[in-house]
Amino acid sequence: RAVRDDVLGIKAMKYPHRSEWSKAKWARQAKTWHAWSDMRKRCLNKNNSSYRLYGARGITICERWRLHYDNFLMDMGIALSGLSLDRIDNNKGYELSNCRWVSAKEQQHNTRRNQFITFNSETKCLNAWVPKLGVTQSAICHYAKRHKLTVQQVVIKRLKLKASPVL
Repeated sequence: RAVRDDVLGIKAMKYPHRSEWSKAKWARQAKTWHAWSDMRKRCLNKNNSSYRLYGARGITICERWRLHYDNFLMDMGIALSGLSLDRIDNNKGYELSNCRWVSAKEQQHNTRRNQFITFNSETKCLNAWVPKLGVTQSAICHYAKRHKLTVQQVVIKRLKLKASPVL
């Protein structure tokens, strides 16, 4: 059943009826529906508090998903417990090739604020490298500032030291 979405002014699938599914399936389906609905609000509703971070930045939703929840559900599947919708490239829009379900920890590693560092053809954010370095992120930043180096230079230097065999 399609109804008018007054906030966004387009037709969208009505929220599914609870009686159609078991309680567990309903909870998963509701989580997926909210992810889709919230995605649309962030990108399309200028009155949404997150619009400036999404829609105003040019983050779009592919037409297939923008207009129909069923298409989003078919492409992405039902969100599993503990996972949320994530864009792989934060400068690109919501589309099948750029979206995935990830844990909160994984999503925190994929933000525009993160500093990405590549070592031996492996690119990770600074927080992801920290466990391999044996020092804290703040120690890395202080060392970089004190020695007038970039954080990337410090991390790569430390990774090289860790990777070199001890004689």
